[in-house]
Amino acid sequence: MQYHLAHPPNRTMQKLKGYWEDMCGLIIRPQRCDYDITNLGHQLFRIGVGIYERTDLTISNPRGMSLQCSHFEPTQAQRPSAKMPCVVYLHGNCGSRQDATECVTVLLPHGVTLFTFDFSGSGLSDGEYVSLGYFEKQDLVSVIDYLNEKGNVSRIGLWGRSMGAVTSIMYSSKDHSISSIVCDSPFASLQDLMQDLVVSYKPWIPRWMLKIAINTMRASITKKAHFDINDLDTTKYAAQCPVPMLLGHAKDDQLVPISHAKVISERYQGECSLMEFDGGHNSDRPEVFLSTVATFFTHHLINKPAPTRRESVSASPSRSEAPVNGTPVHADPSAGLENHQDPELLEEPTPVSDTHQYTKADRQQSQSDVPNPEDTKLDDEVIAQEERLAAEAAQQAEKERLEAQKAEEERIAAEQKAEEERLAAQKAEEERIAAEKKAEEERLAAQKAEEERIAAEKKAEEERLAAEKAEEERIAAEKKAEEERLAAEAAQKAEEERLAAERLAAEKAEEERIAAEKKAEEERLAAEAAQKAEEERLAAEKKAEEERLAAEKAEEERIAAEQKVEEERLAAEAAQKAEEERIAAEQKAEEERVAAEAAEEERLAAEKKAEEERLAAEAAQKAEDERIAAEAAEKAEEECAAEEQAKPSEEDETTDQNEPPADQQ
Repeated sequence: MQYHLAHPPNRTMQKLKGYWEDMCGLIIRPQRCDYDITNLGHQLFRIGVGIYERTDLTISNPRGMSLQCSHFEPTQAQRPSAKMPCVVYLHGNCGSRQDATECVTVLLPHGVTLFTFDFSGSGLSDGEYVSLGYFEKQDLVSVIDYLNEKGNVSRIGLWGRSMGAVTSIMYSSKDHSISSIVCDSPFASLQDLMQDLVVSYKPWIPRWMLKIAINTMRASITKKAHFDINDLDTTKYAAQCPVPMLLGHAKDDQLVPISHAKVISERYQGECSLMEFDGGHNSDRPEVFLSTVATFFTHHLINKPAPTRRESVSASPSRSEAPVNGTPVHADPSAGLENHQDPELLEEPTPVSDTHQYTKADRQQSQSDVPNPEDTKLDDEVIAQEERLAAEAAQQAEKERLEAQKAEEERIAAEQKAEEERLAAQKAEEERIAAEKKAEEERLAAQKAEEERIAAEKKAEEERLAAEKAEEERIAAEKKAEEERLAAEAAQKAEEERLAAERLAAEKAEEERIAAEKKAEEERLAAEAAQKAEEERLAAEKKAEEERLAAEKAEEERIAAEQKVEEERLAAEAAQKAEEERIAAEQKAEEERVAAEAAEEERLAAEKKAEEERLAAEAAQKAEDERIAAEAAEKAEEECAAEEQAKPSEEDETTDQNEPPADQQ
């Protein structure tokens, strides 16, 4: 049997290589969230009667990269105590610190501060690639160190989404001082996630090629981003993490299926609650989930009794090793994590990829909860009103608190005046407000345009996938047409050989056809021997093409547990169908050969009949000629007889003329 590839081998491999490069880009270099610092809102704002501030800062990670950070907390006068609990928000692989805006209204009113930052390779921070948790946990080390050195943080919790959720589990498995974590849409392992991505990105690729694809992408990622994807197994870290965890996952998540969360939940060492909710990977989170998060952090960061001792990160140099002497290392609660430089947290690993696409549209609801710039603007009248409300609320407080509050209000007024002078640049307050309002409208318009662009890109991607599917169907049709053409050429060649053999017996014609096919097979084997260097690749591509044709008929919505059986069944049906088509083609060729022989016999019979008719015509012509000759002979005989009868009379007349008259005698 001869195989004809739809594309030349080199083109096919180049096309597959391009797919792998695209997949690597989705993992280590997805679309970067480029934003302006003004998107985070005003640095001084109000939620209800509470006054809060945002402090922007820059810290360095162990690799020397700058991380852009923001800390949302009450003003000094509004702080209930010197030390307050803090939640560190960790964004996804396509997100940034501005993704935490919806968390502001969830945590701050409950007495919990919020710290957020751009991972290295994301947002405004340094770095070229993301690693889906491998290097991100080193960034988190620097953040935790900063919070403990600052001295105004009591307990620390982590709230991560997608890549950030994986980072939370990886870090907390080593640093047990973390009070609690909320993980939204983590993946169980990067290997499993990459397989899911390959299948969803190019569903026609057979499963047996996934290992080759994963190894190819693994080598590319290791070369570019300097980490091994096999090191990103979240379940391994979950089995070593005793920190209480609230695990959330959307039921309709097509990017990271909910099965990943269930696997993590089953293998998690500590207390774990799995909460399922409606939506997809990038959809807005429902209010019930956000309320549950607020209750969870309030319980573990505020209401839960503080531990007398605090576990620090294991100093073990190996990831798989247990804490020193089999028991966790403890430190004084006030000591923080200054000395928790765990080799595993700081080593340069091989990351995994998180495909969380968190867009501006995902932040609309959270931004709508944050006060409008006009509402949060604290002009002289608002400050006076807040001072009055604060004075009424603080009538029963000590004299020292009143004095501290007054000093804080004066500091707020001074900061407000400096902010107004910087933003207005000696313009009137009304012009500044108008400009900000216009800027807000332009930002909303830009945000709407961005959403439309994303929708257009999604539509374009769907059209591209449809075009690829149509291209695959066209290739299949061309292959079928090529096979039919080759079958027709073979039939024509057999007909020519039969005619050239001058009506040889059917058995001899069949032997010549078999000899011709055998010769063609020998020529194909000789060609394969000449290309021995590419024999394995061609065989692999041939098998890939066969399985692709089988996979095209398979159910697009695959179920992981049944897909292998379904593929084998479809492959068997495809093989059976191919065999039936081959047998049908052979039968058709045989029928055409028999029909051609019958036509030849009819032609010979017609020629024989024509010859007989010609001979009969010649015989009839000959008989006619003989009849005409006989009639001519008979006529000639009659003329001869008439001449003979006429001859005696002439002789008598001659005699009479020769005799002399009687008187002369």
